[in-house]
Formats: sequence, C-alpha cells, structure tokens
Amino acid sequence: KYYVEFDRMGHFAWTDFGRKKARKAIIAYSLTFMNYYVKGEPPSPSLTQVMPGVALFRYASELGNSGR
Repeated sequence: KYYVEFDRMGHFAWTDFGRKKARKAIIAYSLTFMNYYVKGEPPSPSLTQVMPGVALFRYASELGNSGR
C-alpha cells in the first residue's frame, strides 16, 4: 500500500493544467512503483523516500512501513 498526497495540489495536478513540479514527482513515483511491482525490477529508493512538495507519504509493503 502506498499513499502520496502533494502539498497544495488538486485533482488536475498530474495534467497539463497542473504545476510541472508536481507532475514530475507524480511520474517519478508512478514509474518507480510500476517498475518494481509490474516489471519486477529491484526496488528504487524513491519507493520509500519523500520527495519535495509531498504533504503526506505513507507505505506499508514488504519494503517496510512508514508514515509522515
């Protein structure tokens, strides 16, 4: 389980209408997640690290548990 909430971002943060900084972080988290859980690649540190602009980050997986 992973949950990421970005500071001052709304529903359209990931679109062209959103802020580029948030969109880059959303893409980075998404690719890291997919590479690990779908492609079976080794886990990237970003699966368990808080990126700039993140207001809330939680995960509970075989990589550990965390909350912020």
